[in-house]
Amino acid sequence: MDGENFPSTFGTGSEDYFGYAWGNPSFFQKPYHSQNMTMENNGHQTLVRWHLIDNIPFQKSFDGYIEKYYQNECGTFYNCVVYWYLAPEGKDPYSPVTVSVDHIVVRPDIDVENNHCLEGGVIKVNISGGEGNIHYTLDGSMPDENDPIYSSELKVNKSCVLKARELDTKHQVWSRVSTVDLKISDWYDSDSDLNKLQTGLQYKYYEEDIVWSRLPDYSKMEPVKEGISAKVGLTMNPREDNFGVRFEGYLHVEEDGLYRFFLESDDGSCLYVWDNLIINNDLNHGFLEMSGIAALKKGYHPLRIDYYESGLYQGIWLRIEKDGMEKKEVGNEMLFHAKGY
Repeated sequence: MDGENFPSTFGTGSEDYFGYAWGNPSFFQKPYHSQNMTMENNGHQTLVRWHLIDNIPFQKSFDGYIEKYYQNECGTFYNCVVYWYLAPEGKDPYSPVTVSVDHIVVRPDIDVENNHCLEGGVIKVNISGGEGNIHYTLDGSMPDENDPIYSSELKVNKSCVLKARELDTKHQVWSRVSTVDLKISDWYDSDSDLNKLQTGLQYKYYEEDIVWSRLPDYSKMEPVKEGISAKVGLTMNPREDNFGVRFEGYLHVEEDGLYRFFLESDDGSCLYVWDNLIINNDLNHGFLEMSGIAALKKGYHPLRIDYYESGLYQGIWLRIEKDGMEKKEVGNEMLFHAKGY
């Protein structure tokens, strides 16, 4: 404080340490600030952690330090906010900064009943906004004045990224952009060239002494053990941390349809059907569910799920739903592996 050398306050109650260094952190419960996480940004997280420390009297300056205790490959960005209270009769030399905004245009609302459909179908899109011109693109580029102006319902028959923003022509002010991914799915034909199958998925279990921050390439590693699992789950009694599992086999569906999969895990995981990535739920995170869609013909489809656990809690689940089928866990009756394993 006030130019003194750290740790001038050590042991006085004015210093504080907070982090993962000595045990598991408790859940944030005090109504002091917030904790947030972006759910649809490939697992990237913003974790805001606030801790109210003791009163620290100071006159001119207060220094604080942030230590990144857990090292990983992901970039880390810090932003510090300090709150303080003036003593009675104190004067604050810093007045609020006033920003003058002449005109604000609210970004358009893109209304899509279902942003995914089967090959040969169309996705109907309606866009609403204010009194300006709504320009849109279907190639993911930022709309400008040279792009089409929305006037009536769009009918999209191919996969694309639709972006729209509104231009207030009177004030020459643009809104922020609105974005939606539209997906037309090709059918995955079932595999008919199969020997007799048995229930369950084949799994390969891996261990490493290093701490993973993303899924490793299991094809370059030797498994510690192998076996059959009746479901996508940690049925192989893994150790507490720093391990991975690859599940492989076949998924059987009773009828043609557009199936939505839900993959929940802590830490990262990915789902592949016919070696195509359907769900990317990779990187370190708490229990997080991501979804993806595949158009499957009746029959058997090659399935692979990669999973890893870095630290703290662990778990993985695969669920499925479609029109006429409620969301449920993918069980033993839908999972198979080749006979002779």
